[in-house]
Amino acid sequence: MPNNQFTNKQVQHTVNRVLSEHDLTIEHTMSTSGEFFVRTATRGKQKFLLKIRQTKTKESKQRFVNEIQTNKLIQKTSIPHLYTTRFLTADTTTEPEYLLYEFMTGYPLSNYYFYISKGRIHPRIPRLLRSHIFEVITTIQKIKPTAFPKTCSLQTKKFADNYTEFTRYTKALDGTIEPKTQERAARALNHFHDLFDSTPAVLTHGDFNPKNILLDKTKLSIVDWSDVHYNNPMYDLATLYLYAWQHPEIQDRIEQHIAKAYTKINDAKRLFELNQLLLLPKVITVTKNSIAGIADDYAHKKITQQQADELTAIGDHALASQYKRFTQLTRLLNQFLKDTQLTESIKLFSNPKTTLTFFNHSAQNILPAKATSVQIKTLRIDILPTTQKFIAEYILHTNKTIELLGKIRHVRGQDLSKHSYTILKRLWNNQSTRELISQPLAHYPRHCLYIYKKTPGNSIADYILQHQHLGRQFERLLVQAGNVLNKLHRIPRSFFDGITFVESYTTPVQIQRLAEHIQNHPQHNTHTNNSLVSQIQQLHAETKDVNSTSFIHGDAQLENFIVYRNKIRLIDFDNAVLDDPMVDVGNMLKQINYRGLLGNRAHHFRNVFLANYTKKTAYKHAPDYFKRINLYCIMGIVK
Repeated sequence: MPNNQFTNKQVQHTVNRVLSEHDLTIEHTMSTSGEFFVRTATRGKQKFLLKIRQTKTKESKQRFVNEIQTNKLIQKTSIPHLYTTRFLTADTTTEPEYLLYEFMTGYPLSNYYFYISKGRIHPRIPRLLRSHIFEVITTIQKIKPTAFPKTCSLQTKKFADNYTEFTRYTKALDGTIEPKTQERAARALNHFHDLFDSTPAVLTHGDFNPKNILLDKTKLSIVDWSDVHYNNPMYDLATLYLYAWQHPEIQDRIEQHIAKAYTKINDAKRLFELNQLLLLPKVITVTKNSIAGIADDYAHKKITQQQADELTAIGDHALASQYKRFTQLTRLLNQFLKDTQLTESIKLFSNPKTTLTFFNHSAQNILPAKATSVQIKTLRIDILPTTQKFIAEYILHTNKTIELLGKIRHVRGQDLSKHSYTILKRLWNNQSTRELISQPLAHYPRHCLYIYKKTPGNSIADYILQHQHLGRQFERLLVQAGNVLNKLHRIPRSFFDGITFVESYTTPVQIQRLAEHIQNHPQHNTHTNNSLVSQIQQLHAETKDVNSTSFIHGDAQLENFIVYRNKIRLIDFDNAVLDDPMVDVGNMLKQINYRGLLGNRAHHFRNVFLANYTKKTAYKHAPDYFKRINLYCIMGIVK
C-alpha cells in the first residue's frame, strides 16, 4: 500500500462503523481504486451511496470537504428542475473521512439515447436538454465564493492554471498529436489568454461529462462534485460538448444556449472554442484510459469478447472524433489571428460604443472605475497588404478624465504591439529609464493592441510649426533630444535579455527591402536609385561594426519627442531594435532637413544636435563614426 493511501484495514474499519451506526447492508462496490472508495448500501427499500477518502493528502482532504460543502450549499439553494442529493451523514473530522448520501436514481445522459432506442424509457430528453440543464448551469454559476463556509477552499483557475494542465496532458499523450499541430495550438491558446482571464470566473463542476448528469423523466441530478472550483463560464459547457460527440443535437443545444445566454461576455463563441481546445488533451487521455480499461475488463472476464469489441469500436470512434476536433479548433483559432480578423479588431476600437464596452469588461485593471463614456479624439488607420496600423487617442470619463492611446501594429504576419509593449514595460520597470518614456498600461494579444498613458505636451515637430522664428529655445530642445538618445544608447544590451527583437527592422534587412522595392517598382527603378542602393550596400559593408550595436529607437523623428514642463519623453518604440546607434542620429539629421529648415538654418541646427550628441556619446571614437552617420542619413532620404 503506497504511503499516501489509507490501508485497507483503515478503510474497512470506517465501512463497518458506518454500516453499524446506520443499520445498512452493503449491496455492491462501485470503485475501490483511485482517490475514493465508493460502495452502494441499502436499508430496506432505501438505497445509499457511501464514499470514503482513500488518498492520504491535504489536497484530497480539501477536495472531499469542498464536495460535501458544495452539495450542502446546492441543496439549500433553490434551483429549478434540479433534484439534489439528500445527505444522511458526513464526517470530515476522523480519518479516513466519509460521506453517506441518498443514491441518485436516473439514467446517465451518456446512456440515455441507448435506453430510448431499447424502449425502456420515454424520450422526454428534448425538453430537459432544451432548457432544464442550461437553467441549472446558469443558476449554479451565480453562486459566489462568499456563500461557502470558511472550511471550504475553492481554487480559482486562471488561464495559466488551465494551460499548465493542457501542457501536462499533451506531453502525456507522447506524440499522438503532431508536434506542428501542438505548436500551433499553443500559439493560438496563448494569443487568447487575455480573453480568458478578462472573463469573471464562476462556480464550476469540473467534470461535467454525461456520466455525471442523471435524467429520470423530468428530474435532473448532477453528481460527483469532487472537482468543484471556480473557472471560466464556458468550462463545464465545453466539457459536456466534447463528451457528447455522438449526439450532435446536444452540441447544437449547447451552442444555441451560449449564443443566447452569454451576450454580455466579450466574444463568448471564441471563449467556448478556447475552453474546448484547453480541455481536449485531458478528454483524449480519459478516452484512451477507458479503451485500455475495456481490454483489462475482458482479460479479467468481466465482459465478453463481443462486448469488448463493441466498446472498443465506440472508444476508437470517440478518439478519432476528438483528434479531429483538436485539429479543427487549432485551425479555427489560428485562422482568427489572420489579417482579416484583425480588421474586425480595428473596427471594434474605431467605435466609441464598442470601445467603451471593451474598456469596462476587458480593461478594468487600467481604470480606477467603470467608464461612463469614451471619446475618440484622434484616429489613424492604415490597412495595406502587408501592414495593418491603427492609432487612436481616447478620452475616458470615469470618476476622473483619463487620456489613453491605443495602438494596433501588425506587419508581415508579426504582432508588433507585443514587441512594443514588452520593451516599454522593461524600460518602465527600471527607475533610471522610466523618465524617457510614456507609461505602458496593458497588452491585448488577441487584438494585437497595446495601451499606454498619453504623454501630455507637444512634439518638437509641433514646436517648429508654432514658431516662425526658431532660436535658442529650439536649440535647447535639440540638445535635450540628443541627451535622451544618448541615454537610450548607453543602456547595456543585457538589460533586454529575454526579449526577441524584430529582425526586419535591422539595417541589413532594411537595405535589402529598399533594393527589392526599387527593383519591383519601374517608376523608381532608375540608374540613379540603383546606383544609390549599391553605394549604400557598399558603405554598410565597409562600416559594419558589431561592437557598436546597442538598443536604438529605430524611428527617431521630431514627432516622437514630446516636450512637457521642460522635459522630453520618447514615444513610438514600434521599430526599436538592437542595431547601430548612428541609425537614430542619421534619422534625426534627415528630419531636421525635412521639417522645412532649409539652407544655413538647417545646417546650423544639424550641427547643434550633432555636436552635442558627439560630445556625450561613447561611440565618437568608433571606426567610421561620421561615415556611418552619413550612411543612415542617406538611407532615410532614399526611403
